[in-house]
Amino acid sequence: MQILRDYMSSPVVSIAPEASIFEAAKLMTEKKVGCLLVEENDGYSGMVTRSDIISRVLAESKDPATVTVDSVCTRPMLTMDYLLTVNETGDKLLRKNIKRLAVTERGKVVGVFSIKDLVKT
Repeated sequence: MQILRDYMSSPVVSIAPEASIFEAAKLMTEKKVGCLLVEENDGYSGMVTRSDIISRVLAESKDPATVTVDSVCTRPMLTMDYLLTVNETGDKLLRKNIKRLAVTERGKVVGVFSIKDLVKT
């Protein structure tokens, strides 16, 4: 049985909500990731993705140096337990038309699963 734990990306890469989109894009490039979790109050409150940056900042001609992660991140972020199967998760991604979700273990985010991870199975 293929479960999320075996295919997710971990550890997660996070950023503060007050960081600029410019800083987020730079961190994504450095870490070679397509999303960052927004770290807040000893947990994660949202997710900012490349698509968020393109559609909510660049396409609207906003300045990435002044727009904050908090203002464009996706909330709430979709989460699934690390023991769920890859097939269940893939179906949910397709139904919700999203590319990434946070993976949890006992309620704590431990990784990210993406459409790219689904292709690896």
